[in-house]
Formats: sequence, C-alpha cells, structure tokens
Amino acid sequence: MKKYFYLLAILAVSFVACSDESANKGDSVIVNGPMEVERLVMNISKSFTSYTRGNIGEFVYPDYYGGMYTNDSGYPVVLIKGNMAKGKEDMIRRAGSDKFEVESCDYSFNELSELNSELSDILCEGNFPDELTWNGVGILVDKNRVSVDLEVCSEENIQLFKRLISNSPAIVFGYGTSIIIDSPVDSDNVNREESNVRSSVLMNPGGKFSSYGVSNNNMYSGSIGVRGTRGGKSGFVTASHCIPKLTISGGSTGSYRPVYRDGSYCGDCVLSLYSSGLDLAFVELFDEYEATRVTEWSKVSLTKDIVSVSSLSALNVTMNGISTNNGYRPGKVLAVEQTKTVENRNTPVGVLRFTAKHLVFAQYPSQNGDSGGVVYTPSGNIAGIHCGSGTTSGYGEHAFFTYATYIVSSLGVTLY
Repeated sequence: MKKYFYLLAILAVSFVACSDESANKGDSVIVNGPMEVERLVMNISKSFTSYTRGNIGEFVYPDYYGGMYTNDSGYPVVLIKGNMAKGKEDMIRRAGSDKFEVESCDYSFNELSELNSELSDILCEGNFPDELTWNGVGILVDKNRVSVDLEVCSEENIQLFKRLISNSPAIVFGYGTSIIIDSPVDSDNVNREESNVRSSVLMNPGGKFSSYGVSNNNMYSGSIGVRGTRGGKSGFVTASHCIPKLTISGGSTGSYRPVYRDGSYCGDCVLSLYSSGLDLAFVELFDEYEATRVTEWSKVSLTKDIVSVSSLSALNVTMNGISTNNGYRPGKVLAVEQTKTVENRNTPVGVLRFTAKHLVFAQYPSQNGDSGGVVYTPSGNIAGIHCGSGTTSGYGEHAFFTYATYIVSSLGVTLY
C-alpha cells in the first residue's frame, strides 16, 4: 500500500511539472468549441506579432508556416511547408497546445502573400484588356493557393491571363464578380447646422448613422463600426463609401464631412481612405456622443485585439449592421487579403468604380445598409469593417470586409 501511494505521489509531481513547463510556452488550451479554437488561434497570432516599427504591431510569419483553417469537423489545421516535425514542435510551443492537426503544403503564407501582392498591384493599375474580365485576387488559405477571379472564367481567358499576367503554379482560377454597393436612402429629417443634443448619446457598433450624398440631396444610411481615438479625439470607424467624398465649406475646421445620428449633426468625418483603395473612414464625434464597445444587436462586448490575417480562416466571424440587425449569425472565413473591383451604384460618394484592397471574404449574412458595420470573432476580437457582398472563386455570393489591422496602420486609429 505504501508503494502504491508513493507511486501516485510521483505521478502527481510529474503532472504538475509538465503543466508548469507547457505554461511557459503559451496559455494551455483544450479545443472543444469555437471559444477554445479562438484561444488557440490568438495564442498563435500573438506569437507572430512584432513591434519593431514603433508601437504598431506587425505580423511576422516563419518561413515554414502556410496558414491556418478549420476542417469540416471544426478542428484547427496548421499548414506546414518542409520539415513537418520541426514545424509542428514550434507551433505547439506558440499555441500552448497540441490540439490541432497539421498538413503539408506547397507554399508558405509569406510566398502566397508576395505573389498576391504583385497581382493586386496589377489589378489596381488596370493595365490589362477588358475581355480578361479580371475582378479579384486573394489567398485561399485552406487550398494553399492564390485565387484569381474572372467574371468569364473560360479556358480562353485563363490562358490569356497566364500569357499576359502570370503563369505561376500557385494560382487557381474561379468565377467571381465585382462587389456591388447600393446604399439605402434615409428618411430622417436632420438639422444640418448644429447638434441639438444636450445629453450623452451612446453609439453602438452596428448602429445607424446618416450622411448626405455629394451629387444629390439624398440622405443615406450607414452602419457604425468599431470605436477608437485619432489625434486624441474619440469617434468610430466605418466604411469610406458611406461618407461623402467631397468636403463642405464651413464649420469650425473650415471644411467637414458632416455625419448625423437620429436627425442631429453628431460629428465629422476627418479622414477617408477611399481614394487609396481602403474602404475605411474615421468619424470624430462631438462631446455629446459616445461610441461604445457593445454591439447594437448581439450585445457582445468587443475587445481591442486583432487576429492575424493568416489565422482568420480558422475562425467564424459575425457582423452587426443596421439592415441585417437581429438576423446576424456567424460565417466561415473563405479567403483573405482579397483585392476586388467595387461598383458604387447609389451611395453618398456617387456612382463610381474603384478597386478595394485588404478584404476578407466570409459567409456571414449581409444586406444593403450594413456597410461600415463591425465584424468580430466569437470572443469579441476585432476582425474588420463590413464593405459589401460579391462572389469569389466560385463560392457563391457572400460578404466582404476590410481587415482590421489597417484601422491601426493606415487610419492611425487607436482601438480601446
């Protein structure tokens, strides 16, 4: 009996020692649901973060790493190029868990990103014949390939692309369409001159704001994105196509892009990245208005953390916007770092065609009017800002959103 208890004691000490050792490698994770998958994904994402350039974190990926996705059983899969045993050992250290599968891949995420960036630049420049019908490019993490979207995805057009643009074996072709944006016209009566609010008004992510069109007198609706500060001023991020491109003379700053809430002038858009291909804008709010971190419809409290783009395909994401409202539900991320042509048919910026960059393609539901709404993960981490819907790589019509890291790096907004 004494020997039996002695053996149990040794096993107990050994178990504690092993647990302490794994804790030093990352937060321990047992994967049996969406929240646990996200915790593992966030451990891996944070291990990729580098702060070598000021205080803005950038994701730096090891050369063996091909990305992450979830299989049909909802289990995370890590893609590894080269030495599988060595790569898996490093990923276990980063994840704080071995509760994931590994698969061999042909290309690292760095290699796919480099090819995708080159093709994106060509698409944005537009120096190719119209008959090619090329309207999108992005990374399919689960397929370990770069996808090229052709509206007429014929063998003739595929061969034309290979001849004129690129013949890389890392490219796959599929049917895709432009993102079509048609903003709803708002019926709110507004006071254009000044805010008539005297007490604090809360503005939740996924809630409603309005703005005037540049070429008509219509008032258009958009959705509030995520809160943040820029230059010490508080406000919220939304989609830039929801904000008039032209400024209006007057106001305390000399020119402004007025934004309204429930008929009252609530703030100004101080920066729009529409012309640079990023569908992001920042609205600075007046003191009477406060942007919150609790979503309008799902009542989720958002964090200020961002998931690495290479790991987004391992997660489901949800969008809150004014049109889908209570119809929100999570959807799988299908493609990342997409560049797509966008057709604005009826929006505050007028009728215009442009090319949007750094988009993510996902299966959550959306409707006209949801543009600008926040997209988030099961734990409330920020994924991005909803842009619109379209088709890529033969998946059918789903939603696109602008990846969240550009809120910080390009808009210069601090999330809180």
